[in-house]
Amino acid sequence: MPRRSEKSYIEQALSHALMTEMLYYALNETDTNDGDWEDLALILARVRSMRYLQRRSLGSAGRVLYTQHFDMIDQYLEFPDEGFRARFRMTREEFDDVIALLQANSTEEEWHTNNNSGRGCPGRSMAKQVALALSVLGGQEETLEKVRATFGIAKGSVYNYLWRFITVVCRLVTRLIQFPTKEKQRIKQQECDANDLFIGCIGYIDGSDIVLNEKPQRDWDMYYGRKSVYGFNLQAVCDDDYIITYAQLRHRVSAHDSTAFKASSLYRHRESLFDENAYLLGDKAYEIDKHVLTPFRQNASHTDIPFQTVYNVALSNRRIHIEHTFGQLKERFSSVYSLPTHIREGLLSYDLNRVQHWVLTCICIHNFLRMRSIGRAVPDSRVSSDALLSRPSSFHTSYAMRTAGEHRRVEIAERVYNIIMERAAEN
Repeated sequence: MPRRSEKSYIEQALSHALMTEMLYYALNETDTNDGDWEDLALILARVRSMRYLQRRSLGSAGRVLYTQHFDMIDQYLEFPDEGFRARFRMTREEFDDVIALLQANSTEEEWHTNNNSGRGCPGRSMAKQVALALSVLGGQEETLEKVRATFGIAKGSVYNYLWRFITVVCRLVTRLIQFPTKEKQRIKQQECDANDLFIGCIGYIDGSDIVLNEKPQRDWDMYYGRKSVYGFNLQAVCDDDYIITYAQLRHRVSAHDSTAFKASSLYRHRESLFDENAYLLGDKAYEIDKHVLTPFRQNASHTDIPFQTVYNVALSNRRIHIEHTFGQLKERFSSVYSLPTHIREGLLSYDLNRVQHWVLTCICIHNFLRMRSIGRAVPDSRVSSDALLSRPSSFHTSYAMRTAGEHRRVEIAERVYNIIMERAAEN
């Protein structure tokens, strides 16, 4: 039996009382006082016109009432610097710069409509919407329900603010996530010191797990990884400034790093994207290549060679940049530890697209704040995609590319060994 609300009981009682009064008035010809049933009719009409009998409070519907002069988000935006950073994952000055970036790349109407037709009621200011979005992205398991309860804002509004922010930021992906052009790669090589251990290194590559907080409804076993979590494999490249220059989120977490990388556009077009002497540093999960150098494999069946051991240690010390980058990204945007998104049965393509946009938004804001901290300006235009339009390389590493990579690794390892030995002798 369906549960009846208190309002329905009151309506029923008022209706019965009104019918009784009207019947009594009709049968009693001597009673000319019709005030009682008219009052009951007015009360019944008033009750029926009300959606709820009580004010919507935290105890009843989980919302905090606010008026034109009171909004919970205002109080959070007025927090001292330490509290502001804890809530919105950046300083007040960084927040202002993010607002300025978004204002320059969006229109006012985009932030003040509540529906796709553009006829919605004006919403909160862009700063408040961005603050709410950052609160969701920066919180681990910070669901819309928790944000709604914290700020006293309807869940639908929080959802709209979040995806408006993500939509605008994702327009800047080609400006904020840029792989260095061949010209920039050559300039970097020329600027390297003669004693630099890895002249020609333009970045560091690795994979990281992007975990879903719920089991996918379809093909869940494909999303299940060795760490007993469901999620995706994020392949990323960073530079010496901890700025992510390439990111791909297409494979499930069950895929090996090497498999995910070989399916990427960076790998398929590496011959046209890399300068002749440029290369990335990766761990032993990747296959040796002319443009991807990995450590020497050392096990019981191989005799340790001094220059190989020294090279492996030096490579590990440099490759830690990508680990630090992932750490900074997830420290600022803890939502990527456990994405509060669903992979549903009939909306697979739509949900996968949402996951990619969510992670790319976090990367874009991370890169923007890193650029800001080192004084690097945001590029005005996107990098030319001519290289990506060229004929892709084979999925498999050719024998020639692998052999060239092995020769380059030995050459660099011997050079690294000699430089380190000279430094040790000087000390």
